[in-house]
Order: sequence, then C-alpha cells, then structure tokens
Amino acid sequence: MYRAVLTSAVVLSGYIAGRRLFKRGSRDSERVETEKATIKIVILGAGGFVGSRLAEKIISRSTYGSPGDSKSKLKIKEIILFDLRLSPETRKRLGGAGDPRVSFVEGDICDKERMWELLQPNGAEKVTCFHIAAVMSGPSERNFDLGLRVNLLAPMDIL
Repeated sequence: MYRAVLTSAVVLSGYIAGRRLFKRGSRDSERVETEKATIKIVILGAGGFVGSRLAEKIISRSTYGSPGDSKSKLKIKEIILFDLRLSPETRKRLGGAGDPRVSFVEGDICDKERMWELLQPNGAEKVTCFHIAAVMSGPSERNFDLGLRVNLLAPMDIL
C-alpha cells in the first residue's frame, strides 16, 4: 500500500510513453479562446494527504492555468482522482458535492495500460497530470522492489 507524498508534478503536453496524444500540427503554445479550451486533470496519489488537498483546490475551481494570465486559463472538463485505494471518507469529502467533472479511479500506478487510458484527453485540448503517488520511505525500505517500481519505474513510464 502506498500513500501520496509530493514527488513531482508532471505536465503532459502531447506525448506519453512516446505516443502522441493530440493531433499533429497542434502546438502546445497555441492559444485557444478560454470559453472553448478545456483541460483534463489527473491526480495520481489523490487519496493521500497532499493529493487530497490538491484535489480540493482544483475541484473548487472552474478554470486552470497561470495566475494573472486569463488567456492561458482553460476550462476544467474532467478531474480524475487516482490512487491504490480511495477511502469512503476521502470520496465523500472530495466528491460530496456531486461534481460531474470528478471521477474516482482505484488501481495500480504500475499498470501501464491503465495509466495510458487515464491520460487520454477524451475530448479535452490538454491533459495535466500531477504525480504525487509514492511508497513512503519505511515501506519502500522493507520492500525495495515495490519502492523501485512505484517511485521510479512507474513515473518513468508515465513520462
């Protein structure tokens, strides 16, 4: 079992594991009208302390982008909260308002196909992934292979 700790934030801008997510010819730097541009946000490790707090902040917003730059803000179309296990309390706290944008997904971060599916745009112009899932130091020292897979190999596959 792993808990969320801040390891890195990964912003995917068109590729994952060498595969193109968006149509050819589109550029990350292209500006689209704010009302039309959408983003899908995936939080890996959303069941932990940091991940759940990040999820609360993102769920409370309708747009995502650079502070002070209204042209770069994108409408949040979908929010995926992913973890190995999401407790009923966490689900209630984060999804209690019945926000249709929010989906809870339980699974193993080492499952490449599952990660590939989660990170598909599904109609959004952009996908942003916050990678906050990890095995804490104590459990990863007791089970080195698990720590290596979750803390190093899985993030490398996601990139």
